[in-house]
Amino acid sequence: MTNEQFESRVQFIVEQQAQFSADIQQLKEVQAEITTKHNHLTEALTMVVGVVGKLAQVQDRTDKQLSELTNKQADTDDRLNALIGVVERYFNGNGAGPKKALQNQALRAVSLRREQNVNGLLRHSSSDFSNPQTSACRVHSTRLHQSVR
Repeated sequence: MTNEQFESRVQFIVEQQAQFSADIQQLKEVQAEITTKHNHLTEALTMVVGVVGKLAQVQDRTDKQLSELTNKQADTDDRLNALIGVVERYFNGNGAGPKKALQNQALRAVSLRREQNVNGLLRHSSSDFSNPQTSACRVHSTRLHQSVR
């Protein structure tokens, strides 16, 4: 190997080493950028997990409140049915009975109150048809609403 060939190979090796150094520097910069983005994504993910946890708690509380509302609505329906029975017995049991206008007015008032209760329940009920309590309540309320009309 001649001196010229040796110097040519040494020059090639030096150039390759310089290129490797430049490439390594670029890789370090890219890695630093990726690390920064990774840290930001980790923080964002942590925040999302926290929000989802809070939403789950709020949903549990909403489910409990809806269950309580459903129970209260059933109690109100029972009380309304009892009142309707009393009113019907009063008007049907009295031989001559009061004037027809008074009877119609009382029945309309009871029907209006029942419709308001049904509408209130439908307004406050969730759209979650998978919840058996909600679905049963909605079916009961819809039937009740239809019977009022």
